[in-house]
Parts: sequence; C-alpha cells; structure tokens
Amino acid sequence: MKNENIKGIIQLVISIAIYYLLEHYFYDVISLVGIKGDLANFIVSLRYPIICLLLFLIYRDNIHSSKNKYNKSLIMSIIFSLGTFVVLVIADYLLVKVISTFHSVEYGFTNYFGKSFELNDIYPMAIDLVFIPFIVTVIYVLGVSNIIKNKTAASVVSGILYGVIHIMNYNCSLECSFFIVLIPSIIIMLLTYLYKTTNNIWMVFISYILFKGLGYQILRYLP
Repeated sequence: MKNENIKGIIQLVISIAIYYLLEHYFYDVISLVGIKGDLANFIVSLRYPIICLLLFLIYRDNIHSSKNKYNKSLIMSIIFSLGTFVVLVIADYLLVKVISTFHSVEYGFTNYFGKSFELNDIYPMAIDLVFIPFIVTVIYVLGVSNIIKNKTAASVVSGILYGVIHIMNYNCSLECSFFIVLIPSIIIMLLTYLYKTTNNIWMVFISYILFKGLGYQILRYLP
C-alpha cells in the first residue's frame, strides 16, 4: 500500500472519529473535566464549528489548493457550481418520484425563505448551510477520494459510508432508516463523482451549499 493511501486512511478514520464523538458524546467528554451546566451547553453548541476547524487542519492542503483553483477561474467555477446545483435538485426530485412509488420518502430541503428572518436564526442556518455541508464534503467526498482513485468506486464507497454512519442516527426500524438515508447517500455519490471529475473540493462545497439552501426554491416550480 502506498504511503499516500495510508495517509488518506488515517485522515479519514480520524475525521470520522472526530465527527462521531463530538456529534454524540461531546457533552460527556467535557463533563469529565468538570465543565457542566450552561457553560457545557454553550461549548456543545459550538461542536460544528469545532469539527469544521479540525477537519480543515487535517485536509488543509487539499482545501487551500482547491480554493486557489476555484478563484483562478472564478466565473466558470460559479457557472459550474450553479449548473451542478440544478442537476442535484433535479436528481433529488426524480429519485423521490421513483422511490415514492414503493416507499414513502421526502425531499431533503428546507424552505429558509418561507418565514420572517430573525437574528437567532443565523447560527442554526449557518449550521445547516455551511458547517454541515463542509463536514459532509470533506469527510465523505474528499476523504474517500484521497484513498480510492477510481472515480466510480470512490463515488459508490462515499455514498455507502455516508449511509452506514448516518443510518445509526434514526430511532426507527432498519427499513425506515434505510429509506431516510438512501437519497442523501446517492447525492453524496454524485458529489464525489463531480469531485473526481473536477478535482476541486471547493466547487463541490459551493454546489452542496446551494443545493441545501436553495433547493426548495427550484423544487416549487417542478410538477
């Protein structure tokens, strides 16, 4: 096994461990050092920025080079991100239509513009539209792609890995959990295929932010 693959595996394992432990056990961890109550709750509320910071440090070389590449051809990069966003929304729409013929599934979009905006909405929106998309694209798209060079194989593995990890988050039957994560897992496969095609994680990140934030606005015009 090449040193590059070994490095990629170590990075991915550490990244998944960081995400899973801070997502599910962060309060328990900080309680061990005597931090409890309101201060503990405040620190736990910062877990997503903390996860993003740690992931950035792990993959900073890839992220920096992708950002520079994105900026060098900014107009084309923006156009490509917008096109990818539309493709992802249409793919989500078609997948729901097909799968709903034999099992109930829902669109994975939130209408962020359907209510009056308040200041206390800023941080939850930042979590949904910046931090979580960053975590998802870095771990499942970049992390897997650094290990598996084949475009198709990397895409399939990234989607399966996403599904396996997130299926444990739902308190329902295995069948119910499977159909909850099925479409998001396929979207991750498409994002990974995009990354393997462009070799630009920044472009994938921007496309996914648009997908999560503006997908509902496109969906409302589809039959």
